[in-house]
Amino acid sequence: MLKVGIIGIGNAGNQVAALGLATKDIPALAINASEKDLDTLNIKMDAIIFGDSSGSGKDRSIAKGFVKENIKELIKDEAFKRFMDQTDIVFVVNSTGGGTGSGMGPILTDILRNYFRKDENKIFVNVGILPTLGESVGAQRNTLQYLKEMSDLGGSYMLFDNEKRANLPTNKQMDEVNKEIVTMISAVRGDFSHSSPYGMIDDKDMRKIISVPGLIFMDVLTGIYEDSIGADETLDSVLLDHSVKATCMDCSEKDDHTVKRMGFIAYLTKGLNDKFNENLPNIRNFYGEPIEDFKHFAQNEESDKLNVLVLLLSGLSVPDKRIKVIINRIERVEEELNKTQTSSVLNNALDKLSAYDGTKDTNNDSDDEFDMDSILDKY
Repeated sequence: MLKVGIIGIGNAGNQVAALGLATKDIPALAINASEKDLDTLNIKMDAIIFGDSSGSGKDRSIAKGFVKENIKELIKDEAFKRFMDQTDIVFVVNSTGGGTGSGMGPILTDILRNYFRKDENKIFVNVGILPTLGESVGAQRNTLQYLKEMSDLGGSYMLFDNEKRANLPTNKQMDEVNKEIVTMISAVRGDFSHSSPYGMIDDKDMRKIISVPGLIFMDVLTGIYEDSIGADETLDSVLLDHSVKATCMDCSEKDDHTVKRMGFIAYLTKGLNDKFNENLPNIRNFYGEPIEDFKHFAQNEESDKLNVLVLLLSGLSVPDKRIKVIINRIERVEEELNKTQTSSVLNNALDKLSAYDGTKDTNNDSDDEFDMDSILDKY
């Protein structure tokens, strides 16, 4: 199994790291600029504070400054060293719309890639969690800046979209997305990979899949039973339907349909295995033809409750459609804010009142400079 680990940055990333450690025993490290955020974690774990522990105020530039000021100390930190000794594949999880995670995530991932570039075992994957469209314009702007920065820096990355679960209350939305992220990371580790004489994705294959620069898309389909597959359905089509609803983002709307590497892991009972088309025609038609593909078959001799299909696509393009939606959301809000609403009632009232002495606006009559002390003397 691969040695995976999670560095969670900011509150969103910290919660994912804590969940991975608690439920899957995935090595984890929390980094935050807010001590209060770290206090909310429900498990004891290694944590490092950047800055003065009061947070970044949703300001990406402040968070970036924290990285520049603290990166040398981070590399020397004993907790960081322990974490890196346990891991080869590091997922740096953060939110795109906030301050701390959004500002730190892309540049910290890039710095670590460069610092460990001579260690061929180390792979760093940036993982961003996008806000719902209902969140503030500030969160949408931060997201655009984040995506541009991450794209410019290069490397492999994953994106998870809270908008896919926007119909849920915030706490349930976060729970579902966080669980999906941890499940994907555990799949990369090899949690669903069983020994098989029919063809396997070994550790080197998995490393090859996730290390190619660009967007990584993953989906894990469980709860597959022979009697749940309709007469007109194929496992391939069921997997496609499920993947479209996943919070992990893809770029299926792109014209180029570029997929550099595709892999799947199938652990199915004999009846389902016999029906499974390993060429995944529906998946290929929707996402594109891969340059390389990797296949892992294993027959499930245990229980149909353990049936699982894992889909991995890498080297995908930036998700332009989602970016356009964010831009449209920002433009609509700014258009409303820029509208000057005039009140005819107020204007008429002021016209009438201006005829009377003592009712004129005298706020700006004085040419004297503003003096804070003299103003405070009034109170």
